Amino acid sequence: MRFKWEKYHNTYEKLVDSWLDDIAVKFTGLDDGWNDFYSYWMQESKTDDTCEDFCFIVSECDVPFAVIYVGTKLCEQTISECIVAPDKRGMGYGSSAIKELMENCSFILEKNIIKAHAVIYPNNIASQRAFEKAGFTFISAHSDENAWNYEYTVKNRDVIQHYDLLINENNDPVHDPAPLQDYMNKWDGPAFIEHMQLDSSKSVLEIGVGTGRLAVRVAPLCGAFYGLDISPKTIERAKENLVEYENVKLVCADFLCYEFDRTFDVVYSSLTFMHIKDKQKAVNKIAGLLNEIGKFVLSIDKNPSEFIDTGTRKIRIFPDTPIEMAECIRMAGLTILNQYDTEFATIFVAQKG
Repeated sequence: MRFKWEKYHNTYEKLVDSWLDDIAVKFTGLDDGWNDFYSYWMQESKTDDTCEDFCFIVSECDVPFAVIYVGTKLCEQTISECIVAPDKRGMGYGSSAIKELMENCSFILEKNIIKAHAVIYPNNIASQRAFEKAGFTFISAHSDENAWNYEYTVKNRDVIQHYDLLINENNDPVHDPAPLQDYMNKWDGPAFIEHMQLDSSKSVLEIGVGTGRLAVRVAPLCGAFYGLDISPKTIERAKENLVEYENVKLVCADFLCYEFDRTFDVVYSSLTFMHIKDKQKAVNKIAGLLNEIGKFVLSIDKNPSEFIDTGTRKIRIFPDTPIEMAECIRMAGLTILNQYDTEFATIFVAQKG
């Protein structure tokens, strides 16, 4: 991780002022408004036995630049506020810290963040964008005398919870018995991987890496493998399954929100696009992530259902159609080299340039 995270628990044994002083020694540039907010926040948490509140001092090169408050109530965690030091505001530090927190929830928090609140002062758009870049979506806003209080929730919250629960249920396709692995191959399989034309010089991105069902076959064939998934628990399982490969980097993030710092020779995805509502936006982003003559290999489910129904939970999805997807690929400036059907899926092989 880029930043250092120091956690301060609200133990209730310490006086508010003494804990505040302890933090203030480490954090420069605090103003009276922050002190007032902190005191109010601590007092509120003391009156609610279902809350466990704490904060993080976030530092870079041992220099603190932000305080992020997190509250836990009824097993749900919320970012209460993110305060950035005055000399670091407007420079992307706040959004970077929030993104790092979201991408490493299992390491930093041990639970998922599901909501966030942001106090937006007049003309301070940066704070609002920071939460949006980190994968939150706006819910509501109300104003007080000096500022607006914005409330956000994590995008695709039901999807995240569904796949986290699958891990809790020990559902891991990497370790499925051979008959079940053969069944899953009906959506992609060896031919799907062969279309990538991999070698040790190729860099590869998988969107929706899951626990690594395809990644364990792709990573040994390429030079650099990047896997992205929205479920923190799924990513943690993928790290366990792919631990032997030094060329693997795994990130927990929403694909449409995540800001990549590189491009790739191959981008592929299987059984993931059904969770993406804006297909064109996703394919446009993929086209921008491809190197010249880079390949995009996609498997879309033939099932037209708008829900995944497990019997205990029901998840809304956005089914793909071959005609719609072919048009999205062409509109993004990619050339379709091959399109064919398997028993359960339609496969696209497209190229940039």
